[in-house]
This record gives sequence, C-alpha cells and structure tokens, in this order.
Amino acid sequence: MTDGESAFRDSGNCRLPEGISPPYPKDFSTNPSGRLRVLSAGSVSVWKMITTQIAKNPKKPQPVKQKIRYAKVVTVCIAAACQEDNEPRIVLCSDTRLDYQDLGSTNTTCKLDVLGHGWCVQMAGHWSGVREWARILKQRVQKASGTVDAPTMAENCRRSMAQFVKSPLYWNDQGYQLLVSGFDRDKPVIFKSGVFPQEVETDVNSDFGAIGEGEVIALTLLRQREFHDRVPLSYGAYLAYEAKRASERCGTVGHFTALAVQEPLREDDNERAGISVLNQKA
Repeated sequence: MTDGESAFRDSGNCRLPEGISPPYPKDFSTNPSGRLRVLSAGSVSVWKMITTQIAKNPKKPQPVKQKIRYAKVVTVCIAAACQEDNEPRIVLCSDTRLDYQDLGSTNTTCKLDVLGHGWCVQMAGHWSGVREWARILKQRVQKASGTVDAPTMAENCRRSMAQFVKSPLYWNDQGYQLLVSGFDRDKPVIFKSGVFPQEVETDVNSDFGAIGEGEVIALTLLRQREFHDRVPLSYGAYLAYEAKRASERCGTVGHFTALAVQEPLREDDNERAGISVLNQKA
C-alpha cells in the first residue's frame, strides 16, 4: 500500500466505499453516512466507478408502462320542452365530439339513443361506462309491459344506476351523466341523472335540462332567455342551438351539432320513440 493509500484509509472522517476492495480509486471516499464524496476525480475515474458498481449490481430493465387510453366525451347535451300547434315537443341538441386525448378526436359520435316506450336518452362522461349505463337502462325500459310513466322511469333510472356502479366498466374516479326525456300523459318530462366521484345526482325538470362540460353555460343562457315549455318549436329549437353554440366557449365542446325533435308516441312500442331529425350537422 502506498503512502497516499495509507493516508486515505487512515483518515478520521473517511472510509472505503462498501463493496470496493483494493485496488480502489484513490480519488474517492465516503462519509460516515455512506454518501459518495469526490475528492479530485476526473471524468475517467467517475466513469470507472459507475461501471464497476453496475457490473457488481446488475439490474434487469423494467418494462415500459403504457397507460390505456379510453374515449372521453367532451360534450354538451340539451333537452328543451316546447310546443308545436299546442302539442308538446322536446328539442334534443348535442355536439358530436369524442376525444381520445393525445391520439386525437372524432366529430361523428351520436350521443342520442332510443330507450323505448317513447323515451330517449342523451349521454355524457366516460364513454364506455356511460354507454353501459344507457344499455342497462334501455334493457329495463324495454322489458316493461304497457306504458312507462314518469315515476316508473325514475325508478328505472335509480335501479339502473345501482346496477351500473357494480359493473366492471364503472370507474369511481370518472363522471357519468344521462339526460332522459319523454312524455307522461302528453306532459314533457326531463330526467338528469349523474354519477360522480363521491356524489350521485338526480334531477327532474319539465322545462329544460343539460349535461356535459358545457352544461353551466347552456343552462345560464336558457335561463337568461327566460325559456319555458310553452315557447313555439321554432323559437325553442333556436334557443337550444344558441345555448349549444355558446357552450363551445368552454373549449371542449365540438363544433358540429346534432338537432332533433321528440314528440309523444301515439301507439306504445317498447322499442320506439317519436323522433324527427332537424339537422344532423350544423
């Protein structure tokens, strides 16, 4: 051992790095806590030290973690009751955007579905989950015998929600919303149901309702316009479209618009609803 090595070893505040036996780098030491301290190391010495430690303690490479991307609805859906020749109608308005995060988005998504017995549903939230919830609700409605009134539909919404939260497609950190519309004895009825983290939402309205990320803007505009269920169909359709276009300001609502009119079903059918498409894309 040279005099320099002896002085390095006998230093009161230094010790050899663990796992390194002579010949060891003369320009390295560790403090009592084990942290490596460079005394006068050049880049070559540092590289030798690192490669020596790696060779003695090889580690297997970890697999690359990839996050699964699910489709997300960034949307607004509106249901607004009105009248045509003193007959009740409901204007259904929504965008068509479906977002896949960094993989892109599409503007060809239909967010309206027919439940049956004259009832319809619009969907917002985590797309695969909310579609499953709508499927469960549709199955319950179509199994009903006879006319489905408002109390029965409210019970179906509640039971379908309880069944959905037990399914594998329910994630407790996501939000899911349904906007159900129909008629009970020719009176417009609009249900808004939602499942959010730590919160369940249920609301019944006879004038108008909205769901999605553009909900607040759409509802604010409709209230500002003093919307009610006795406005004529032409004006009601215009206000619903205006509310949808205003909700685009939130940045996540698509620019294309799906616009339809729902009317009472004259002959009860467990798979149908009275729907007239005004404009698929505007």
